[in-house]
Amino acid sequence: MKRSVNINGKIRVQLKLPSRTLFFALSLFPTEVFAQPEKNHGFDIEVDPIAFALNGFSLHGGYLTGAWRFDLGVFGLDVPKWAHGNEGFEARAIGAGWKADRFFRKAPDGFFVGVEGNVTKTTITHTASAGKKDVMEYSLGIRGGYRWNTGLANLYVTPWLGLGYILNAKDRTINGEVYKTGPFQSFPTVHIGWKF
Repeated sequence: MKRSVNINGKIRVQLKLPSRTLFFALSLFPTEVFAQPEKNHGFDIEVDPIAFALNGFSLHGGYLTGAWRFDLGVFGLDVPKWAHGNEGFEARAIGAGWKADRFFRKAPDGFFVGVEGNVTKTTITHTASAGKKDVMEYSLGIRGGYRWNTGLANLYVTPWLGLGYILNAKDRTINGEVYKTGPFQSFPTVHIGWKF
């Protein structure tokens, strides 16, 4: 140990350690102590390109904190006949919903599972008569997917699958024809987003 006095009278202590001793001491600490912390909180926006392809729209805003993501969004689309399964009918859905997802990692990347709820106004049209009926549906469900950070700035892609339960599902009759609605629905899609 070397003791020296500088000009303004303060005592300064200098330690002289061999470089091997310093290297050994630093190697005892995990690298996370010296690494820059990964930003795992903030906001993001997402769109669903499949909704746009089905003559609709989609916009979702998310808040990220640790391994959690919370989302509010709006959506609309023409429901394909293969999805609703009712011959002689068309359906258009417009709604809003929330999601709460938990990532398996401590950061918003990779696999996740979550819960969701939606309020949807579905307009059912009987194609032969042009008779219409608007139906409000309320659903709760679970979902899971994978969020892939592309490495292109803050752009990410999230394929996911939702399994929902329509709380007030029932068949509707328009001009003597029945539009059947089952209580369970699946929803596979992909979102494209940007993290701020």
